[in-house]
Amino acid sequence: MAGWEAGLGQEAGAGVYDALHETVESDGGARARAIYAPLFRAILGLVAASGATSVLEVGCGSGLFAELLLRDAAIAYRGFDFSPAGVALARARVKRGEFFVGNALSAESYRGEYGCIVCAEVLEHIHDDLDAVALWPSGTAFVCSVPNFDYPTHVRHFRSEKEVRERYGAALDIHSIRR
Repeated sequence: MAGWEAGLGQEAGAGVYDALHETVESDGGARARAIYAPLFRAILGLVAASGATSVLEVGCGSGLFAELLLRDAAIAYRGFDFSPAGVALARARVKRGEFFVGNALSAESYRGEYGCIVCAEVLEHIHDDLDAVALWPSGTAFVCSVPNFDYPTHVRHFRSEKEVRERYGAALDIHSIRR
């Protein structure tokens, strides 16, 4: 894809994701919605089961999950992404909630009150993912997803549940892992 400066195993800059969001949005997000719908529905169920009345989404992208969450749930929402293009698209797509440009490695991005952190398909893009997870307030519910496949913007992927537990088990209280 034109504009992609990252190679396999290399962390990509915001410009790569700006270009990706433009491509994903070329059909209004329809293809991405279809691909991610099962994952997003599963996340919605887990957020509901947590009892949280507010969500912070790490890596909100163009707002596809927020759109689904806020359509189906009476919940307070904040989401951030380090792609300014993604945040602009999210603001245009979803009129409720708050979207801002932020960085998963900055404590500033985690300010505010929220009962659950959603981090879907983000941690695999960050070399220092454990530093990001360390910023999540203790006792806060979280729902995360990580891939079992490689991709040009991934710095890692996971072949098994064991690998996920080995990577994040000391940092997070993992209740379950679903495939």
